Amino acid sequence: MQEDRIRRLISYAPAGFGAVVLVAALLAIATAPQLPVGGLPAAVVSGSVFSLTNQERASEGVQALIRNTKLDRAAQMKAEDMANKSYYAHVSPEGLTPMHFVDRAGYSYLMVGENLVVNRDSAQEVISAFMGSPGHRTNILRSEFTDIGVGVANGTYKGKEAVFVVQIFAAPRAEAPKSVPKKIVSIEEKIATPKKEEVKPAPLPALAEKVEDALSPILVPIAEATSTAVVASSTEETVLVPAFSISSTNAIELYAVEERKPISARERVQQSLRSWLKQFQARFVF
Repeated sequence: MQEDRIRRLISYAPAGFGAVVLVAALLAIATAPQLPVGGLPAAVVSGSVFSLTNQERASEGVQALIRNTKLDRAAQMKAEDMANKSYYAHVSPEGLTPMHFVDRAGYSYLMVGENLVVNRDSAQEVISAFMGSPGHRTNILRSEFTDIGVGVANGTYKGKEAVFVVQIFAAPRAEAPKSVPKKIVSIEEKIATPKKEEVKPAPLPALAEKVEDALSPILVPIAEATSTAVVASSTEETVLVPAFSISSTNAIELYAVEERKPISARERVQQSLRSWLKQFQARFVF
């Protein structure tokens, strides 16, 4: 359409001015801001990707995602990072994971997923590519995800101009309820001192059994990580990077994004009991 206007200007221009009009038109094209995905603004593309994503969820009976401004910021930072550094992967050359950008955006998450695509001409092509890949489709239709952010950026990839589109899915971490200070009411009352009853010591084997019984129900097995982050570099612009999905508990194992909790008083008591029991059993043979 822009080329047709240029041709009309040149045809209507007086003799000798055609070349001037042509040069001015070419300069206007060269200095015009680049628009991603088929010439559409990034905001339009990201909005269409969001709408089409919810259409796919609705067709499968899954609740619609809520667009989150913090996740939008995280997805945009990731898209611009790939565009500026010319890479196409879930983990940057410096080792930055999707959770890095989510944390920077200030979103407190329970689980995170990420879809990436490069060089598609429209939002519909972006969603079609995602839905044609099992991993990306799973992220889009996963009912545990409630929020989404979308980022679009222009850059270079393998020496050519490219458009990067990022989807970040997440489920928020529930905020801890605020503690309400309780009023302390002092009540004075006379309490009769109970008589001390003679307690006979239990036989040593029975005591050992009771200690074992007291310990065994308290021990909680450590949950094993069930999902892993799959990272692979693509060999062609049309190849999708495998989808990424991880929960915050697995993030502790894989990326150490959360600090481990200090040992509780109850666990210290358990450890002391275990240590005492081992020493006791080592001294006595039943």
